[in-house]
Amino acid sequence: MVMIFDILVTYVAAVVAYDMWFYVVHRALHHPWFYKKYHAQHHRHVRPTWRDAFDSSFVENALSGLGIFVPLLLPKWSGVGLTTAWIYCFFRGLLRHDEQWAWLVGSHHLHHHLNPSVNFSSEYIDKLLGTAA
Repeated sequence: MVMIFDILVTYVAAVVAYDMWFYVVHRALHHPWFYKKYHAQHHRHVRPTWRDAFDSSFVENALSGLGIFVPLLLPKWSGVGLTTAWIYCFFRGLLRHDEQWAWLVGSHHLHHHLNPSVNFSSEYIDKLLGTAA
């Protein structure tokens, strides 16, 4: 029972930490200097597909997902929970960039590609921080 609890706590903490970290990094990448240097490549896809999800600079790809590791700071974290969260966030990221999968993951991020001044992370994060469209 304790192990299942550790897995669930790690999973939830990893997904929320990932989403928060992604928000901070993504907002920073929309600063004009960072945008031009690191993020414009990704936004050339106004109507992206899953293949475009990681069409980004090396810096963007390297930094964007680091939040997933925050649960390593927990006194008891689970490798299963962390791995499951990473797999979920990875595939969710692919699907968020493709209209054919919007029924499953929502179109929140697709709207960001049409209007880059809103929807920087998961919908619940954007609503919480006032940047949801």
